[in-house]
Amino acid sequence: MAIDAKVKLSVGEIEITLPSGKVIRKTVEGKAETVICMKDRFVVLLREVTEKNYSKNLQCYSYDGELLWICDAPTDEDTWMDIYEHQGKIMAGSWGTYSCEINPSSGACLNGVYTK
Repeated sequence: MAIDAKVKLSVGEIEITLPSGKVIRKTVEGKAETVICMKDRFVVLLREVTEKNYSKNLQCYSYDGELLWICDAPTDEDTWMDIYEHQGKIMAGSWGTYSCEINPSSGACLNGVYTK
């Protein structure tokens, strides 16, 4: 699922160099903490977002910069804390100890569980 791409992260910007050599730059709100690159899109976990977007910090974009989806945290008071790839699946964990697989096409949480 994930591709080997070079990623540079800074406050407000993501720079991705694809295996083909094409460079993608995307301006984002807050600081990009983790990026998972796939064939036609990338998923980003943001930090330091506004209070208004606190629970909307897991986002997916096409390499053309189009926002494809936002994965809302389990509650308005919660926020996503980590994302990672495990056995070809995108996994996410929240501050409120919720863990789930993320559908890369829709951003929907699959097989979510509270781990507390």
